[in-house]
Amino acid sequence: MVFALWAAIVALGLRFGDGEGGGLVLCHFKRLTGRPCPSCGSSRGVLAALHGDLVEAWAWNPLVMSVLGILATLTLLRLATAKRLEVELDPPARWLLWSLGLVALAANWWWIWDRA
Repeated sequence: MVFALWAAIVALGLRFGDGEGGGLVLCHFKRLTGRPCPSCGSSRGVLAALHGDLVEAWAWNPLVMSVLGILATLTLLRLATAKRLEVELDPPARWLLWSLGLVALAANWWWIWDRA
């Protein structure tokens, strides 16, 4: 249900949106601080990806676009194979994965701040 709602919003954005946002600042973090948040640029990135410009999409927000690409790939694999990917991690591996995720988040935020 949530995916269907999201897909409808994206479709409407593609149909009626110009991809520029009309100068609106939708991010509350950016409104308060004047600086972009870690997910700023995601909407424009998704619109660029849906218009076929994957390089521009990745430039808007590398982390979000990479995660969306991975999720799309996993979804297609699950649909093609009818198998669910399950990974169990022991505590050290889980800690390492979380640490790498935080480093990726920090690097992504730096990328976005540098472009702002």
